Amino acid sequence: MRPSELHTSNQRGNRGCGRQRRCVLSALLILLALATVSASAQTTITPGTSTIQLAGTPDPFSSITAPDGGLVMYGTAISTVTNQPVRHLWVADGSAGICRIDPDLDSSGPYAINPGTCAFQLNGSRITGGGMAFDPTTNLLYFADQKQGIFQITYVSGADSGNGLLDYTTLFGMGGNPAGSVFPGGQTGCALPGNPNQPNSVALDPQGNLWVGSKSASILRFNNPDAASIDFGSCAAFIQAVATTPNNRVVTGLAWIGHNLWGADSESAFVIPNADIACLITPNPPCSPANGTVLAMPSIAGPTSLAGDQFYPNTNGDNLYFGLTNDVAWLGNAGAAAANQTLAPAYIGPSVALANVGAIVVDGTDPANLMVFSGDDPSGLGTAGAGRWFQTAGTSAGLAAPGTPLNVVAEGNDSQVTLTWSPAQVAQPVTSYTVHNNFASNGVTVGD
Repeated sequence: MRPSELHTSNQRGNRGCGRQRRCVLSALLILLALATVSASAQTTITPGTSTIQLAGTPDPFSSITAPDGGLVMYGTAISTVTNQPVRHLWVADGSAGICRIDPDLDSSGPYAINPGTCAFQLNGSRITGGGMAFDPTTNLLYFADQKQGIFQITYVSGADSGNGLLDYTTLFGMGGNPAGSVFPGGQTGCALPGNPNQPNSVALDPQGNLWVGSKSASILRFNNPDAASIDFGSCAAFIQAVATTPNNRVVTGLAWIGHNLWGADSESAFVIPNADIACLITPNPPCSPANGTVLAMPSIAGPTSLAGDQFYPNTNGDNLYFGLTNDVAWLGNAGAAAANQTLAPAYIGPSVALANVGAIVVDGTDPANLMVFSGDDPSGLGTAGAGRWFQTAGTSAGLAAPGTPLNVVAEGNDSQVTLTWSPAQVAQPVTSYTVHNNFASNGVTVGD
């Protein structure tokens, strides 16, 4: 089955496979080759976008300081606007810490950090946080705090009248703490191997392991972090240095597309193909430029942050957004070979006047129409209250047919097939996908 054989519709109705991007078909077996990654040039595009400022200066009641990470998380309350669970932007703020921005993203603003969701300290220092990754199967949020290490904490979606809160009593320091620090339960966490210095980014791989970037060239992997507890066993087995960046540059962000680990460092974007099954997995050594397992992507220069539309445990991400000093770059069809990828070097454009982008967040609530949030610091110095958050959506000249689904992958046996794909980002509403069966080896027709 080719991607063109998945027909899309603008008609309203049952979302069907649209939200989950997954269908199960009986009596059909399909084998598709996975795309590989190469260093060829992408096709440059200039998509239409619309950007609004969500929070921050000059609003004195919406103080934002040095945004350094974020995530969209869902509550259990039902939005009166969408009749779906509410969703909030959670941010890592250089002053307030890890906080929820209110109101929910489908309500009317003004938007501001809710101080009641973020005030907590550890070892006499406020946890400000950095990159974040969420495991919806365990409700565990992982985050990097540049001063104190890598943490996990439980997110309670039903707390605060269904708007969601972090349960601070569950905070667990997994590694990287300064000498002498003591975390909840009396444990001290593991030292980060190789002294990588100030962890700043995290991403969950398809196996559920946590990959960590820092202000060094080293990339670490926390194995089975959901099982970590005070007695997690050997630190050498729990945390491993599994890769290094091109040219030994500082990591600024990590994200997964399929089984490929994408990264941003202070010089360029890079990618490690099949990193979750290759890097320091017997008999493989750590991945590095020296053994050809880390590939630099110089077409995206000097990225400051990174986020994508692959959300654990899914493996069908397709879009990456790189924070730049004064804009955001969008890499589309990232799961394909580079010659089939598209690159928008100025996704937001100069009219917004971004300055020192420190955080990128992707909202995948509608997989065919991704929403991108960017946090910047025009002061460049982490000045209190000088930061901002923006919201960007794709625009279209008019209503048209949605784009052909991308990266169609089927996995199955003799009785059923699980089909996944990535919606094309063409700023068109998609309410459902219809999957047609175009052959059956036993001659029995299978319905749509």
